Amino acid sequence: MSNYKKCVLVISHDRYFLDKITNKTLEIENCECKLYNGNYSAYLKQKAVDREIQQRHYEQQQKEIARLEAFIEQQRRWNRERNIIAAESRQKAIERMEKIDAPKNLPEKVRMKFKSGIASGNDVLFAEGLGKEYPGKPLFKDVNFTIRKKERVFILGPNGCGKSTLLKILTGKIESFKGSFRYGYNVTLGYYDQEQEELNPNNTLIDEVWSANEDLSQTEIRNVLAMFLFKGEDVLKPVSTLSGGEKSRISLIKLMLSEANLLILDEPTNHLDINSREVLESSLEDYDGTLLIVSHDRYFIDKLATRIIELGETSCIDYNGNYTEFHEYKSKLNLSTGNESKSVKMTSSKMEHIATKEEKAKRRKLEKQLSETEKEINSTEARIKEIEEQMTQEEIISDHVKLMELHNELNELNSKLEGLYELWDELMSQSNE
Repeated sequence: MSNYKKCVLVISHDRYFLDKITNKTLEIENCECKLYNGNYSAYLKQKAVDREIQQRHYEQQQKEIARLEAFIEQQRRWNRERNIIAAESRQKAIERMEKIDAPKNLPEKVRMKFKSGIASGNDVLFAEGLGKEYPGKPLFKDVNFTIRKKERVFILGPNGCGKSTLLKILTGKIESFKGSFRYGYNVTLGYYDQEQEELNPNNTLIDEVWSANEDLSQTEIRNVLAMFLFKGEDVLKPVSTLSGGEKSRISLIKLMLSEANLLILDEPTNHLDINSREVLESSLEDYDGTLLIVSHDRYFIDKLATRIIELGETSCIDYNGNYTEFHEYKSKLNLSTGNESKSVKMTSSKMEHIATKEEKAKRRKLEKQLSETEKEINSTEARIKEIEEQMTQEEIISDHVKLMELHNELNELNSKLEGLYELWDELMSQSNE
């Protein structure tokens, strides 16, 4: 589609796809439309900048209006002819102003926080020789892996290769399979089913959540439902009347309240809008347990994955890293780029050699990023110091316009410096791993 020469209008929640394909983004929010240049990531940055500028201009204008109104009030108290004329002049100046509105409130987002009730052992899940086939249709065979505490593992593979089936085997939904698996010490399991089969369509929302959490009061259940934007009479709706996205949110509520230390999620971003996907990503990123996830959302995988297992009909690839790193790694393994469906067949020694080279390349890249970040921190700090010195000079203090320009630049540089410090901390943490 990126090579298509004509106009394309796309509606999608797939942020990775939008970043690859689009060069303009039309946002519909608060009953208004606004067109941004650039793909999804560029739109997010520009929207944040626009809101910050609008908020700053609004605050500056409100300050000026307050100053003029105070002047008007003072002149009216003195109540001489020249004072009244001055007050009327300032009042007309206020009326002539083109009023700037404060940025409108952003749409309300869901709120969620996943945490484990008890800690598991270091070894969470062992799978040995797992396989599944239906008459005339083999899915996968000889799948072996060990998942350890706090890993975030994603299962990838083409449609129909058995990813969801594997999760159903591991959660006991499918009993007929080859091989074996077992859970480690103190593992408590939470499962998200993309088909929402575990929801009772005859229950109301409040009863559906309450039935799995009978120790909570009605007020506590209502408060949790409100976190997921189910408020007032909405909680009395039957589950059968809900949309796909609303059913997903109910399943996530039940999962969150379970306080499991191993979450097995089958396509959790299906039916969720972009805002809800981003909230889910952040909450899973902060989760203190272990994750095993099937997803087609490449943006979601890139954000969370620490390890990827790709299923194949005869073998699987087990890789430590996120989606982008895995994609690059697999491209190097695939010598025949013209045949994307060709199975990856490499000796373990060659795969280990390539993985070592990848690790060294990542280390060099990290060191370069650290060096560049430190240089940028130094130059930003130097500019901040320079501006602070300028703002103490008499000629600058008396120049209101120049002083405001320096003040705005100083605010922007301080925000930038804060982001650079956070980036430096993150890079240092990675380099010490």
